[in-house]
Amino acid sequence: MEGSDLDEQQVKKALLKLSEKYLLGDIEKDEYESLKAKLESALSLIRLRENLERGEIGLDEYEAVAAELEKKTEGVEDVVAELLREETEQPAPKPIAESPSAESPAPIPVRVDVQPRGIAAPPEAPGKGVPEEEVKGLLDVVQDMLSQLEDLDFKRKKLRDLLVKGEISDDTFVDLYQDLRSLREELIKRLEEKRSELEEELVESKKAIREMERELEVLRAKAALGQISDIEYETRREKIEESLTRLRANMETVQKALSIMGVGEGE
Repeated sequence: MEGSDLDEQQVKKALLKLSEKYLLGDIEKDEYESLKAKLESALSLIRLRENLERGEIGLDEYEAVAAELEKKTEGVEDVVAELLREETEQPAPKPIAESPSAESPAPIPVRVDVQPRGIAAPPEAPGKGVPEEEVKGLLDVVQDMLSQLEDLDFKRKKLRDLLVKGEISDDTFVDLYQDLRSLREELIKRLEEKRSELEEELVESKKAIREMERELEVLRAKAALGQISDIEYETRREKIEESLTRLRANMETVQKALSIMGVGEGE
């Protein structure tokens, strides 16, 4: 590493990337500890040189410590270059695919003070569509889940910044990052479950609407043929059209919820 152009920030970023790879299971524990020791030695050597330049230590003291550190940092430039290259080439998060039949929603208000909370279980979907009282809070539930997801992503970024600035140790970073990652995975799993249920509900609602429209068509034909009285026709027609209005409103709400979920996920 003698004469290397590596600086402290580059090595810290490499340590951060190494910790992420270990958390994700991309490397084994032995390899992680070996590379971590090499990078930490490089960091110590950089700081030792800075102390020498500032006159805080003498040349003899520097050479005595630096000789041992140089042995431990052999090939560290290649390690840092590879880790930073992976960081640069990391693909952007893949969003949840937007429902093709849904309209684009208005932007979601972001709450930065959201704490991870328990998520209410989604309502059961009856054969004729979700009851109106259960649909009313559907958009709020989805927005709350996405706000929690955004809050977790913000905290993960903040944790990375603390590590790069040297305000927390690697061990503290790994512990807290793992906790946030577990919370995020659970939330994404629940979002996927919610999306699956909503898509099923959308299919059921469309089917129910087609059946009712068919029933209304048959009813009109029977009235025209004199097979039912005008009173019976009007009574049954009003009841069917009331149900159709409710179902269409519920279906529109489900479509909006699915559309909102299209802006949510990312690893």
